[in-house]
Amino acid sequence: MASRVAVALLAARVAAGAETFVTAVDPRVSLTGRHYAVPGGGVLFDWEAVTARVNVSGALYFKALVRVPAGSRSKFVIDEPWSSAREAGGAKDTDGFVLGDGLWADGATAAADGTTTLYVAGLDPGTTYTIRVFHDLEPLFHGAVAYGPGNATLLGFATDGAFAAAPALPRRLEWVGDSLTAGFGSRGAAPPCGATQITSSNFHSYSRLACDALGAACSVIAWSGKGMYENCCDTDGETLPGYFRQTLGNEAFSQTWNFSAFIPDALVINAGTNDEGKNNGTAAWSDAFEGTFVAFVVDAVKVRYATPTMPVLLVQGPSLDSRLFSSLTRIQAALAAAGVDAHYVSAVVDAPPDGCAGHPGQVNHVLMAKAFTSAAAKILGW
Repeated sequence: MASRVAVALLAARVAAGAETFVTAVDPRVSLTGRHYAVPGGGVLFDWEAVTARVNVSGALYFKALVRVPAGSRSKFVIDEPWSSAREAGGAKDTDGFVLGDGLWADGATAAADGTTTLYVAGLDPGTTYTIRVFHDLEPLFHGAVAYGPGNATLLGFATDGAFAAAPALPRRLEWVGDSLTAGFGSRGAAPPCGATQITSSNFHSYSRLACDALGAACSVIAWSGKGMYENCCDTDGETLPGYFRQTLGNEAFSQTWNFSAFIPDALVINAGTNDEGKNNGTAAWSDAFEGTFVAFVVDAVKVRYATPTMPVLLVQGPSLDSRLFSSLTRIQAALAAAGVDAHYVSAVVDAPPDGCAGHPGQVNHVLMAKAFTSAAAKILGW
């Protein structure tokens, strides 16, 4: 509960109109994830894990201003994963806290101009916070009820305190995957349950947990049901190599992503589970799947990122599919022959699915994150 002094101070600041606003593209804002700038200083996006970080001091509250289309809504998490003051002093902050989990920007309930204000209060004005605004939903889930196209525009931030220089994370990872990376059904606590906007969350996925454990800024291109060669559930839909080239997931020809804007230290790929559902057991199918996978990786590191030495982590988990394992083994060998530094990484866990729709839940994702983090740290020398 806020102290009487804090309440009085907040009332005085509000009465005096003492609020500072910065746009999403202000130099004091650190942005990670695929987006493009729009007029007025906002940034538009639809991929999960698009993240803004700001350093805030002397504040009692913090606001993020978000706009979504009338027929769409999206979910955010605002948290303080580490303390700027402690980090500057050389200490690792382990008691970061979530300020707001599952904060909705909803076109149906927004202000007249379409803006939703995500508000968190109770900050200590004597503390410097590194606040993270994290986009929680994959492109699949932007519809007003459950599924459908949409996007979100982050307009900027406001506080009664002050914005300091932008925080920076020197390590970078790019993730490409399907539902396992996206966090489809990851918030399920007592299956059986369905995977929805409510029960799905990239913030609760192993990719986000691993990024935080490794201290890495991460870009995520993950869409449930999608494959490298064939999707699980739509025979003529776009596959992961196509999505990888796009700035937005829900607009196939919106803009080709500027790959020089974010060059990761490693490319992480957890894909193939959906493809394997279409495996007819023939050598021709395996050759086509593996060839598509290899061509995608070679194009990504040698052409798109123009970084031939970039490590590529081929992740399998949480279950061990023997046919996919065999394919990933051959894919790793083919990539090595093509001069790519590829590594197989197991995120296989010995636990039943604990999430929704047969997917890993919060326990499984923690186990996957631990397995991935341990392997990745050794491979990358982190």
